[in-house]
Amino acid sequence: MLRLGRLCARPLRRHATTNELGLASTRSALSTDITRHASTSTSGSTASKKTPPPLPGKNKAAVSSSSKSALNPKPRASAETATAPPKKVHEPKQPKHGRLTRKARPPRPTKWRKPPPRRIRMRTTLRTARRRVYLSRAFNDPRARVARFRLGFHALHHAEPLRRGRRGRLPSWLRNELAKKGELQTRRTRKRYGRPEISLKRPRRWNMPLPAGVLPAYDEALKLIQKDAWNVQKEAKVMRREVDRLHRVLSGEVEGEKVEGEARTAMEAELEAKREKLHVLDVQSEVNLPEVRWSVANAMADMRIPSHRHLVEQRWRKDGDLDLLMERLHQMKVLPDVLPVLHPSIDLHVTARLMPEHFESLMKRNRFQRRVNTFKEVIPGNYLTPRQTRVPPKLYANVFHTDVRLYTMLLVDPDVPDPENKTYTTFLHWLKPNIPLSATHTGRIPLLNTHTRYIPPHPQRGTPYHRYTLLLLPQPPQPGMKYTRNTEALLTAQQARLTQSILDAAAMEAKRAEEVAKAVGEARVLKGTTGRTPGRPQHPTHPNAALPHPASSEDPLANVVTLSQRIDVPVIPDEQRLHFNVRAFAKQYGLNGAMGGGAHMWREVWDKYVGAVYRYELHKPQPMYGRPPREDPQREAHSAPTRQRYRLGA
Repeated sequence: MLRLGRLCARPLRRHATTNELGLASTRSALSTDITRHASTSTSGSTASKKTPPPLPGKNKAAVSSSSKSALNPKPRASAETATAPPKKVHEPKQPKHGRLTRKARPPRPTKWRKPPPRRIRMRTTLRTARRRVYLSRAFNDPRARVARFRLGFHALHHAEPLRRGRRGRLPSWLRNELAKKGELQTRRTRKRYGRPEISLKRPRRWNMPLPAGVLPAYDEALKLIQKDAWNVQKEAKVMRREVDRLHRVLSGEVEGEKVEGEARTAMEAELEAKREKLHVLDVQSEVNLPEVRWSVANAMADMRIPSHRHLVEQRWRKDGDLDLLMERLHQMKVLPDVLPVLHPSIDLHVTARLMPEHFESLMKRNRFQRRVNTFKEVIPGNYLTPRQTRVPPKLYANVFHTDVRLYTMLLVDPDVPDPENKTYTTFLHWLKPNIPLSATHTGRIPLLNTHTRYIPPHPQRGTPYHRYTLLLLPQPPQPGMKYTRNTEALLTAQQARLTQSILDAAAMEAKRAEEVAKAVGEARVLKGTTGRTPGRPQHPTHPNAALPHPASSEDPLANVVTLSQRIDVPVIPDEQRLHFNVRAFAKQYGLNGAMGGGAHMWREVWDKYVGAVYRYELHKPQPMYGRPPREDPQREAHSAPTRQRYRLGA
């Protein structure tokens, strides 16, 4: 009885769970039927095989169907069910923790619904107009202190992060203005790590490391430095009045005071001494101020200010750069071999191209940057490869005089073998005379490949390392003149007036062009053609874009006021580059290294890429040298044929 009850209960439970109706009457009828069947089976009579009588009423069909399903849990499938079995719908379970999977995630609406129109209030309009005023004020003046306002999700206190475009979302008009100036930095163009960019274009204010009142000794030291600066500035003001008076007397601007002869010479010497003292006072009045030293140390030096020039020069002379240069020049015998004496007065920097493997790694590390600097500074005396110098290196010079002076650039190799004379000779790789430089010159020296073209260094096979020497020699002043403080101040003032007149003329030309463009636009509107003509996108101009083209007939020194003498050096052909005498060239054109200038040098050795220079630049076969064999008298004695004194059979 228990076995039969279990056998009958299992399909009944399954049927009860799968049946969607779940009628209570069916369950009661089945329970009575099972009890009757069990009682008849235990009595042992043959009547137990008879079917039980059906229940009256509506439950007849339900009981018959349920009894069949209970006795036969797997009913025979019909033809329709066999041909098309029902598909089971996948119902994924919700995870206990974590986010939903892709299958368990609820479906999103595919159709986009337009949001209702936003009601613009008067308060929002006023806030937008006020923010536009703040942005305009901050954009026009980078040092302006604007009120605290929100931009995107950041609160801005000053204009510096705004001008770099690194905080929040900028309006479209402001992004366009920043892009025109080349100052817009996005997630792709800005640097990910490191300190922020600080320069004269992106200045930053000096902040006190300690607020006032924290350390009384620090506050008293600042007051003492400021007081000393004020006293020196008062003295410099008095000296500047005296210098202006003497200058007006010598120039003839004061009526009734005409100085000639020995009195004029003495007054010129007095004016020179006073200008020298005024320069010292100008330096001492600001050289100890913390904000001045911080600006120079953070690449914000203004070379028009005497204290800034003094700090930059002292950093070059005393921090080890000049000492390292002179050490390499003397240790590697460059000065006796190339020039007899050299006293550098210009901080000359050279940058060369990176090696290909270094360039690839740099691009991988900076793949989000569009402007990657592939030129790195060369330390004096270091080794470079011929692949790095296949393109001309870039030169940068820090000059410490305010007037414009002319210089001549030379790149020579004094280690080219000369087998005919059994010695070494010099090869000229690069030459450019009449280079104007002054303290206000910024950036690299442009247009260096317009005179004697650049031939890449090509150390010969079988020779030791070559010393490639770069010289920047000052050209002599005009006959009867000297480089003094008086001439420097006079020429600086003349150059400033000439530059201002050129800028005014350019501004007038730009204004006239703008008026013409406006008139043309109005004429098009009146005619009915409002279509805009597509033009080329405006890109930031290069710093040397204002310079004349090398192939143009315009004189690059036409707008330069200088005391230096222009030298006419003919273009040296490729056949005369070998056996170039640097000392004779300097003596012929009055170039004296003892009067100042700049220098730099690096070393190179032969590799397999030198053959390309001989093939494509020099158009001749590549030579190969080797060391001569050492003399060995014992070996020569054994190898020499000997005379036979005796013969066999004599």
